[in-house]
Order: sequence, then C-alpha cells, then structure tokens
Amino acid sequence: MDNSKKSPGNANLPIGGVDNAKLGEVDPAKLGDANAAATEFSGEKNANREIGAPGWHSRGYLPHFESSDVTQHVTFHLADSLPQTTLLRLESELKFLSAEKRATERRKQAWRDRFAAVPFEDKGGYFQGRYYQDLAIERVMEAIAADQSRILLTLATGTGKTFIAFQIAWKLFHSRWNLSREPSRRPRILFLADRNILADQAYNAFSPFPEDALQRIEPDEIRKKGKVPKNASLFFTIFQTFMSGPGNATSAPSRG
Repeated sequence: MDNSKKSPGNANLPIGGVDNAKLGEVDPAKLGDANAAATEFSGEKNANREIGAPGWHSRGYLPHFESSDVTQHVTFHLADSLPQTTLLRLESELKFLSAEKRATERRKQAWRDRFAAVPFEDKGGYFQGRYYQDLAIERVMEAIAADQSRILLTLATGTGKTFIAFQIAWKLFHSRWNLSREPSRRPRILFLADRNILADQAYNAFSPFPEDALQRIEPDEIRKKGKVPKNASLFFTIFQTFMSGPGNATSAPSRG
C-alpha cells in the first residue's frame, strides 16, 4: 500500500496503487486491488485513528486522504437520495389528492417561491440578520404561504423584533401578497406600538421602503378626519389611536 501523498497542488492521490489521473487506462484487476485496500483501511489500524488526524481513512467503501494541504471534494448525488419505496408512496399520495387540494398546494408553493425570490434587505451590508432572526422570518413566511390567518411570534427584549417585522413586511410588499392571495396589488400592513417613540423608531427603521409606501398615523388626524388613511402600504401608530373616536380619546373606537 502506497501511503505517500503528492504535492498540495495535485489532488490525484494514489489509492491502492491506482493513480486517479489515469483511471481511464487502469486494468480492472488493479481496481479490484484498490477495493481490497479500501477494505483493509476499515480494519483495526483505521479504527484507532482519531477523526481529523492526517493520513488515510475509510469506512470500507470510500478511502480518502486527510491533510491540511489537500483539497477535499464532496459530490451530492440527489437522483436516488430517497428510497424508491418513499418515492412511490409520495407519488401515490399525490394521485389521491382532490383537484381542490392540488390547487391549494400549488398556490402555497407558488407563494413560497415568490417569497424566496425576494432577498432580505441588508442596507448595503449594514442590516445583517442573526441566525435566529432569519429562522423566525422563514417560519412566518412559511405560515403565511400556508394560509394561516393568525400567527404569533414571541421574542425577548433586544432580539430584533423590529428587524424581523421589517423583513417580513419587505417580502410581503415586494411579492405583492394580499388577502386575496392574488399578486395583483401590494398589501396594507399595520405596525402597532404601545408608545409613540417606538412607533417613530419603527417608521424610521422602515426607510428603505418607498416614501409614498409609509404613513405615520396620528390620533389627532383620526379625530379630525373621522377615518383612517388608506393611501399607503405600511401604517405606523400606537394602539391608543384606535381608541380615539370623534368625541375624545376615551370614546369608543371609530372605524371610519
């Protein structure tokens, strides 16, 4: 067995006396020798080798050479990655879906694709999300695509709730999601806070949106006009705004 390795720039390492660069010219008998050598690697000597330690490794079917100066290549073969029995079961389940169910599934997948096609807004690299924020956004988008009408996302203080809300709204806005589930118009999104300072902060944080898409709603404006403005896509206010009827701030909500 040749345990030597070539220079770092040459990935053609000898396996059982067979040079990878010349596999097309190798006698089949030599390939058999290589397979036998691979089996030998899985023996007692290899069992005692630490993971990541330099040298040859094998689990009996794919020997490889581990070293800090050797480039490793991994090939993913997805054509038969699922067992045939699983594929047959999935195909059978699809056949028995009703036409309505198939249409629903197609619509859900269409929205998943539309959401995925809208990249996160990072403000030129400044607005980078953390892994748990990305995960929260993805789960909310999946729930929306699945037509869930009530979604509760709970996060601790300081975990970036405004950032997450921004990215969700960004995807909804640019994918033209709305209650009709037809991408014919942009949605109307209401951002509610319990204090004006928080509503103002959120309004400023959403600045990457087009200016005419944002609307800051003031309680005085509602009392004066007697209705809620609708000439935008994202509205920011405090929940007390909707407790402000035509009379005073303590009267019943006015729906305009």
